[in-house]
Amino acid sequence: MTHYEVLGLARGAEPAEVRAAYLRSARRHHPDVHAGADPATRRWHEQQMRLVTQAWAVLGDPVRRAAYDRRPDVHEPAAEPLDERLDDGELLDAEPVSGARPGRALVMAPATMLVAAALALGGSLVFRSPALLALAGLAAVGALALFVLAPFLVMVAARRGADR
Repeated sequence: MTHYEVLGLARGAEPAEVRAAYLRSARRHHPDVHAGADPATRRWHEQQMRLVTQAWAVLGDPVRRAAYDRRPDVHEPAAEPLDERLDDGELLDAEPVSGARPGRALVMAPATMLVAAALALGGSLVFRSPALLALAGLAAVGALALFVLAPFLVMVAARRGADR
């Protein structure tokens, strides 16, 4: 299968057509789109994505493309044919894979905690309350901890969603 066949292009395609075909194929086969799929489907799309990336690396670079085009007998290792059941619009309009993305609360927790710390600090200054000042300090420490821990928690949640 040639790089042109991988992207579904004719040999004399314009650079803009090559780029559009690459983007269309990358959106279709990118591993993030198939994070919740069964392992065999994920592997197949990963293989297709590798072929698409290789094709783009050659056809997207004018110098490499010209060298590739000069070789009339160029054939890449055969790949499985693209799945005809999936059209581009179906994947682009698909809902996110459930469980693959963390909850909004987990993502927003560090910033929310920081805002709470700032409000408590402001309240402690206005009302001259040592209790509010202590609460502001605790909220600030909690916000700092969440800023450090939240990315790890997000990765764990996404991995658990992808493994289901």
